[in-house]
Amino acid sequence: LQNSLNRIWKVKQKPGKAIVRYLLTRLTSLALISSFGFLLLVSLVVDAAVVAIGERLGAWLPAGTMLVGVAGLFLSFAVVTTVFAMVFKFLPDMRIAWRTVWVGALFTALLFSGGKYLIGLYIAKTGAGDAYGAGGALIIIMLWVYYAAILTLFGAQFTYVTALQRGEHMQPLPHAVKTTPSN
Repeated sequence: LQNSLNRIWKVKQKPGKAIVRYLLTRLTSLALISSFGFLLLVSLVVDAAVVAIGERLGAWLPAGTMLVGVAGLFLSFAVVTTVFAMVFKFLPDMRIAWRTVWVGALFTALLFSGGKYLIGLYIAKTGAGDAYGAGGALIIIMLWVYYAAILTLFGAQFTYVTALQRGEHMQPLPHAVKTTPSN
């Protein structure tokens, strides 16, 4: 993912840099991607908890289910936006302004949340995994991972174009250099 983001931002690591810096960069990437996966998993668990809480509140308050559902939607959207902002800010070897990062993260989170809803609806209504029996869960996970990866790269490209449109000064980190079109 870091190499793909570096390609989008037209930057690469300087050749001949110390192995310690390389390992530190890779460790940071691993930590961010691990937290990305963990937070997305937490987001799905929070969605399930919100539905359960909403059903219980619905028995006591007429609008309780709707209020909890809207609160859960906003909480999930905030978590996903924050995750994308961290990925777009810290994974590429480029200094990117927070203002641009948040625009890209909001756009990507909006597409991600809409896609999450539509994929969930597709799976629920069509039984997409039923044709594959026990392997259906694996097919659904692969579909979800593919969608998340494509969307992350699309959001990073959107962030890059937004930075260009705003005329922001983009500078590589000290251990990186800008690439030329032939690189």
